[in-house]
Amino acid sequence: MAPEVIQSCSITSACDIWSLGCTILELLTGHLPYEKLNHVAAMLKIVNEGPPPLPDNISPELKDFLSNCFTKDSAQRKRASELLGHPWIVAGNRNRDESMEYDSSKRKKKNVKSI
Repeated sequence: MAPEVIQSCSITSACDIWSLGCTILELLTGHLPYEKLNHVAAMLKIVNEGPPPLPDNISPELKDFLSNCFTKDSAQRKRASELLGHPWIVAGNRNRDESMEYDSSKRKKKNVKSI
């Protein structure tokens, strides 16, 4: 949960950006942030200390992306529209597009061979 949700402050779409960061961490590690703590201790840690620790083995671009997601002040947290232009997202889209181009060229070759 975002700090502002825990503190029952202004709930905005910025909360979803914090949750996005948590989801990415869970996908990377297979664990929820602060999973080993009870719920109250985890919430206190988020409010008092801020974002969860990031894995050491991630790229500088992903670290920067996650730090944008985990900006404690929700008013300063990046919006989704801003994060879409982040280098980590742009690079992922570029890699996906290149992969799709490669896949489609493979399919064409297979179709040609089968004729």
